[in-house]
Amino acid sequence: MSQAHSYSIRASEPSDAAAIHRIKTQPGVYPGTLQLPYQPLSATEKQLLEQPAHVHALVACNEAGDVVGWGGLIGNDRARTRHAASLFMLVDQGWQGRGVGSALMRAVVMSRLHWPRRAES
Repeated sequence: MSQAHSYSIRASEPSDAAAIHRIKTQPGVYPGTLQLPYQPLSATEKQLLEQPAHVHALVACNEAGDVVGWGGLIGNDRARTRHAASLFMLVDQGWQGRGVGSALMRAVVMSRLHWPRRAES
């Protein structure tokens, strides 16, 4: 019987850089990314500090408050492709298969459904 887990979902912040870096460099996570190997923590810090407005990134935290997943949407800022976005998601290898990805996916989809829409002329 599997145990149900609840996760808190919130916007990622620059202070999450160390936790996100730890996740995305794990052997069970890294092969599924398109990142270059051996990226330093400073690259993740810069990524979070300089995150463009069209990136909507969330973290999933366990009951202890530890970041166990990171995901979101990367929107397009060009008028012709503004209707499309790319999804990204990383789950700590020790938390895979426990519903973290599902919780993040639900939050990303719900946030997208309520994303402000603009009419373009």
